Amino acid sequence: MAKCTICNNKIGLFERPFLTADGGKICKSCQSSLNQAYFYLSPNVTTADFAYHMDNTVGDTYQVRHGLKPFSVEQAEIAQRNAKKIAEIKAEQARRKVLTDRARETIQGAIEKRKSQELFHFKVRGTTHHDIKKMVTFARKNDLFDPYDGWTASDIKEFSPYDEVFETDLSGVLTDLKLITEPENKYDPNAIKVIAYIDEHEFMLGYVPKEYTAEVKGIMISQQDGKIDLHVEYELTGGKYKIAEEDDDDFSDDPKLKMHTGNFDYGFNIVLLDENIE
Repeated sequence: MAKCTICNNKIGLFERPFLTADGGKICKSCQSSLNQAYFYLSPNVTTADFAYHMDNTVGDTYQVRHGLKPFSVEQAEIAQRNAKKIAEIKAEQARRKVLTDRARETIQGAIEKRKSQELFHFKVRGTTHHDIKKMVTFARKNDLFDPYDGWTASDIKEFSPYDEVFETDLSGVLTDLKLITEPENKYDPNAIKVIAYIDEHEFMLGYVPKEYTAEVKGIMISQQDGKIDLHVEYELTGGKYKIAEEDDDDFSDDPKLKMHTGNFDYGFNIVLLDENIE
């Protein structure tokens, strides 16, 4: 009487065994333990394949007996690797959260510090009459900034549609910015002019608004007396811009964005800070 190749139990006289590609005979009991029924449709299934996909220890025993890795062991190893991977992912997420929280705290701290350091802010007056355009042109000709932050038309359409993307704000371009009193000014002896420098090149930008000269002059005197450590921050606004908007001539259900260009008057904002304040 034939025996099952996997479990070694006798195969009944009228029992129809499953025949494997390598000549094995599989009893009904082992067949019922198979967790991959599609094997029955394949003539290439070996006894080891069959045993590997059984969902009980009988198949594992056969695998071990023949020096093969049992399905349950392999699944346990996979589960262990997955658990390790999940643990690594969670650890990395926790690490990133710590870094993000620290960065957020640092940024928030910097914002709070800047707020506490701010003494005064104002918009320079008279920029349309002085050297601000000349300054931007000089910076452009000398490649001192990356126009439109290096964004292409495709970038603007994808990442910032419907928003003006300006050519430059001159961030980091100026090497110095000075407030200089102008007592010889025939219109206002209290005038304070704003001078920007790019290396040795000087640009007259305009004036502190007349209504703010007393406050600004007081800050300048405090700096001269060593009472404060004055730091001047600036922001250029306006100028050339690009914008991605829907094409007015495109009447389709999904109109494509079209690039437009424009130009706003330049503006120049100044913030006065005391860096002695922690």
